[in-house]
Amino acid sequence: MPAFIMPARIAATPPTEAITEYVGSGPFQFIKEEFQPGVKAVYRRFDGYKPREATASGMAGGKAVNVDRVEWVTMPDNQTAISALMAGEIDLIETVKLDLQPILQADPAIKTETRDELGFQALLRMNFKHPPFDNVEVRRATLAALGQQELMDAIIGNPDYYRLCGAIFGCKPPLGSETGSGSQKAGGGRRRT
Repeated sequence: MPAFIMPARIAATPPTEAITEYVGSGPFQFIKEEFQPGVKAVYRRFDGYKPREATASGMAGGKAVNVDRVEWVTMPDNQTAISALMAGEIDLIETVKLDLQPILQADPAIKTETRDELGFQALLRMNFKHPPFDNVEVRRATLAALGQQELMDAIIGNPDYYRLCGAIFGCKPPLGSETGSGSQKAGGGRRRT
């Protein structure tokens, strides 16, 4: 979630009214006249921007501006976006549905990469207020029957696109740990140790 920081006079806008003045301090300026909600947002290079001397690192450091104009185009249909990318009509797709990844990976002119090693976590939460999961024994049996491997195979399918992980807060952070997480991965009829 981005931190929206704005002048107090703009922040005081009642929640029932739209904000109509956009103020920023970055390398691009928002072009309000070309904005089409749900379709396209346009930004142009801000000539008054002076990057910091620090090396760029994620959200920090100096930002070098290498293009004069950026168009953020919304394409809700992933197949349409893939076709536009392959035809050279757009330059980047931020997120591609996993079942469509092989189409892009088969095209040598297109580079695919993982931008966030943390990825997403899949969660299973049984509603303990309603049958059958209001019965603790049913919940225990469900947990014993299900394992990460089986769930990921059913949800994702291709093991190239998921990682089994028993850590509560993820396996990639510096302090991520799977210590004592055997029961998190077990299930599917496997004997727990």
